[in-house]
Amino acid sequence: MWAIWLGLMLLLAPPAAAQLAISVVPIEPLLTAAERADVAGVRMALLKGSPINSRDASGRTALIIAAGNGCAPCARYLLEESAMVDLPDEQGNTALIHAAIRGWDDVADLLLRFGADANGSNRRGETALHRAAREGHGAVAKRLLQSGARPGQTDHTGRTAFDHARETGNAQLLTLLRRPAAGG
Repeated sequence: MWAIWLGLMLLLAPPAAAQLAISVVPIEPLLTAAERADVAGVRMALLKGSPINSRDASGRTALIIAAGNGCAPCARYLLEESAMVDLPDEQGNTALIHAAIRGWDDVADLLLRFGADANGSNRRGETALHRAAREGHGAVAKRLLQSGARPGQTDHTGRTAFDHARETGNAQLLTLLRRPAAGG
């Protein structure tokens, strides 16, 4: 009898992919507004009492969402309202790392001006500079280096930002990463 019950439960349960898709949809009004790059919505959600550092199912805050989407006005507003600049998601990625992955140099600059750690790393030991280099985002890498990012810092695989940049074949990025003295 239990086998029949188990079989029915498996048939009626939503597929794992559907459960995953549901679990990462922001349900907090603040997170929804940040996802939509809606500064007025972010402001309204905070006025109505949404916690500024609330998280979605992936551990992303409104600041991380805004940074990843390149919404500098949302990120600025959240930072001015005291959002925690270096609060990581479940993978250890901060707003700065998300901005670096997507190449949002204006957002990276803003985060750095509000005190983001240029050398903070995620669970894989990757910094924003590693991710900017891997994705070929030279403007972000330059800004990170100007803010004290250590080009010789290694991730958990033992690779530096230069090693990641070499894979992109971006000559300007390789030159930029060669200039500073190594050492992490």
